[in-house]
Amino acid sequence: MKKLLFTISQLYKGGAETSLVNLLNHLDYSRYEVDLLILNQEPVKNAVSLIDRVNSNVAICDAYKEYQKITVLDRIRVKYIYTAEQKGAYYVTALDFVRNKIYDWAFFVGEWYTPSFVAYEVQARIKAAWIHNDLSSAEYFDADHYFYFADMYDYYIFVSKNSLEASIKKYPFLKDKSITIYNISDVEYIKNRSIEGKNELAKYKKPIVLTCANFRQQKNHLRQVKVMAELKKRGIDFTWVNIGATTDMELVNRVKTLCEKEDISDRFIIVGPQENPYSYMKDADIVSVLSDYESWSMVITEAKVLGKPIIATKTSGALEQIEDRVTGILTDFNKNDIADKLEELLTNTDLRQKIEYNVKKFDNTDEILHSFNVLIESGVSYKKRKMKSVDEKRILYVIDDINYMGGAHIATKLQIKKFVNEGRNVSIFAGNVPNLKVRTELPGVRFLSWKDFREDVIYNKPLLNCLTDSTLMKEEKKNRVWQIKEMRFKKDPEFYRNNILPELKNLFSQYDIICVMSEGSNFREVVAASSCQRKIQWIHIDYNDWKDKSERNRNISKNDGELYKNFDAIVLLSDGIRDSFAKLYPHLREKLYVNKNLIPVEEIRRKAHKKEYINKVPVKFITVGRLDYQKAYPRLIKILSKLRKEGYNFRWSIVGGGDEFWNVKGLIDNAGLSDWVKMKGELDNPFIEMIKADVFALLSDFEGIPNTIYEALILGIPVLATDVGGVASQIDNGVTGWLVDNDEEEIYEKIKEIIKDTKQIGEIKKNVNNYRYDNDIVCKINNTIFGMV
Repeated sequence: MKKLLFTISQLYKGGAETSLVNLLNHLDYSRYEVDLLILNQEPVKNAVSLIDRVNSNVAICDAYKEYQKITVLDRIRVKYIYTAEQKGAYYVTALDFVRNKIYDWAFFVGEWYTPSFVAYEVQARIKAAWIHNDLSSAEYFDADHYFYFADMYDYYIFVSKNSLEASIKKYPFLKDKSITIYNISDVEYIKNRSIEGKNELAKYKKPIVLTCANFRQQKNHLRQVKVMAELKKRGIDFTWVNIGATTDMELVNRVKTLCEKEDISDRFIIVGPQENPYSYMKDADIVSVLSDYESWSMVITEAKVLGKPIIATKTSGALEQIEDRVTGILTDFNKNDIADKLEELLTNTDLRQKIEYNVKKFDNTDEILHSFNVLIESGVSYKKRKMKSVDEKRILYVIDDINYMGGAHIATKLQIKKFVNEGRNVSIFAGNVPNLKVRTELPGVRFLSWKDFREDVIYNKPLLNCLTDSTLMKEEKKNRVWQIKEMRFKKDPEFYRNNILPELKNLFSQYDIICVMSEGSNFREVVAASSCQRKIQWIHIDYNDWKDKSERNRNISKNDGELYKNFDAIVLLSDGIRDSFAKLYPHLREKLYVNKNLIPVEEIRRKAHKKEYINKVPVKFITVGRLDYQKAYPRLIKILSKLRKEGYNFRWSIVGGGDEFWNVKGLIDNAGLSDWVKMKGELDNPFIEMIKADVFALLSDFEGIPNTIYEALILGIPVLATDVGGVASQIDNGVTGWLVDNDEEEIYEKIKEIIKDTKQIGEIKKNVNNYRYDNDIVCKINNTIFGMV
């Protein structure tokens, strides 16, 4: 019987959570023994828990709830079992739940939470991360942190093929580990619940459009309001009901404010979370899924199960789930296209009936369960996949600091890429964890670190943890006691280097060829002691000059004459360096090779070639303001990256500080925009920078009345801004600037239009030159407010 662990941050109702519960309720428990660990189910207002829906065969640990029960004795016990880092990161009840267990499979569900627990705290033969969104589009996704743990995972499971492909395009190192298993629905449960209980839809005017989505930026309820306002102008009368968690009250209030402004509050209804949304879905006329990005949407599947017509934006998941005008309606992401398609669906009875007929028998449960069962039975760890071939040589590079960007590192990475492109089996052992840039540069490479070195893992565990760990062998426990004795009582500072580090040779000996990148590597002695077939030392310096340059270098190289006897090849960069090395160590002459570094010839030529821009003179934009989430910088960076790739020439300055400064800078660097987008930081006098710009841009997700727009107009700078808050009262559209819908596609099109047609900048600048801000009027109103007229 296979032993499985599923770990998730919370189990409140949402698409990913519902899919997990559905899977657990369909598993064959004669084949699987299943644990479910919920890491942080703290109480959340306006959210529906799914814990009670989980199959009774599943052993559940609600770590937060269990933690409320721990005693003083428990606190004393865990003090000696877990490290301060473990206790600071997780509830000890979660650590206790998985301790002394070895699973066949451990799944971490979700990309919105750190995958560290399963990576470091769970023992499993195979580990998989279950991803429920398109990582190329999800603004909340912290790739640097999430993929820090990538070497500990054997599979990444995506719930949509399109999402998988888009994610691999952005993060190519995922290719070897990625598979697709669609979200599963509980068809019988959905149908049975749909006829249970009552809902309030009968009191609303039909037809009824239903949205089942928690209030989050991704779901774009604000755009729905604008769509409804547009249809109201066209004389289309209907009710739009919204079900979902309202934990983001700021967003909910913004939606309500916009409804009041558009006079549709009696038609755009916010119901809040519902334990049984299927009753509402059954009685609705149309189900809408109008997210900015979405992988495999559970709502689309559930609507199909209930035979409901669906309208959905063309997200990666919806493109797989819906055949346009056959099993639903697909729409672009802008307000007008959504309004056009929704109007047709509301007014065309024949089209609705056609879609209802085509989806009425939908059920893909067996197909998805089969995919899961095949994975469990045939899945192999990434290590075994990389090591399984007996016909090809397994190459291991040893690089002390994989993230350093020195010349030797660049040359070595080119070597590795060449081998990988030839189909060679290449791994890298590094003294640190590779960053996202390195992973992206070297797809197809397996990275090893200290976590793969069993003796080091045991060495860093608390003594009591080791002694009570049933997964450790008796000899390993004895060694840990001995280590404590030697270090604490004999205080041997070289104990680790002399007694633990040499055991790394067991890991290195699994490879056929080892190449040490640096003549100063801390791992040369371990490589020399390993039993691999061929050992190579690459020397990227004039060795004779280097070895005596400092006391450190003298210490490192003092035994090289003996050490290199254990190597099969020593590579130097020139004949002269080889000859001087041979004079120093004549007994090594037969091991010496001369070879130059690889040079990225085509890349150099490509970078040197002058890029032809659509517009030769760059348009200069500037944004001024505090860097926080309301300014929607992730969306802006995504748009600018697309424009740059299409050949549009611009320069964009960002002035301001704030909590999101380094996140925004990271997005700019990862998108390769650092030459096009400059972070100026917080300036005492931003106006010096503003006056240099052609256009002032404020493309926020929400605003009040931003002073920066007035400041730009006072300086005679045309303004591009999203039509949010009171911005429309500040800008005369087409006269003093441009107003654009708060929509990614609309913003992209407007920026592109401005860059292509710079004449309009000049025309608006003429108008703005006459702009006057009248403080006298403001003062008069102030006098009235204060009763000083």
